Amino acid sequence: NTEDMPTDCLNPYSLSKKTGEEMMALYNQLYGLSTVSLRYFNVYGPRHQEEGNYATVIAIFRKQKRLGKKLTIVGDGEQRRDFTFVGDVVRANMLAAMNREVAGTVNVGTQNNYSINELAKMIGGEVEFIPARLGEARETLADNSKARELLGWVPKVSLTDGIAVVDA
Repeated sequence: NTEDMPTDCLNPYSLSKKTGEEMMALYNQLYGLSTVSLRYFNVYGPRHQEEGNYATVIAIFRKQKRLGKKLTIVGDGEQRRDFTFVGDVVRANMLAAMNREVAGTVNVGTQNNYSINELAKMIGGEVEFIPARLGEARETLADNSKARELLGWVPKVSLTDGIAVVDA
């Protein structure tokens, strides 16, 4: 996904994120305020939230494995996500904060994606399929060209390495 592609807000969460991006662009246009929106793709890492509506699938799987439960895969598990390590996201934030020339929306993702089934295999354990959820994207995949070009940002932590850090 590039930053200029039409958005398909499938749920209130994605709509609120898009509205925030538009508000920042408006402040830039009207008042010349230096603004940039970083569009994060499936952030995970140490101390991530394991419960509630915003728990990441990686955190949920890790908790289920720790408790000896089956990993619950929503739908068929073939939905794909671009998982981005929190340390890489922190670096993107720092680079954006220090660069007043960059404006608009910038994707912060790895430009690689994995199916939920692949993720479950990486984490290990028995799986159980549960019904699909409404308003869930089938695939996320960041085109991070703009982050590379404008911020000099590149992701450094692969999903495999990131999961190892989380499990340490």
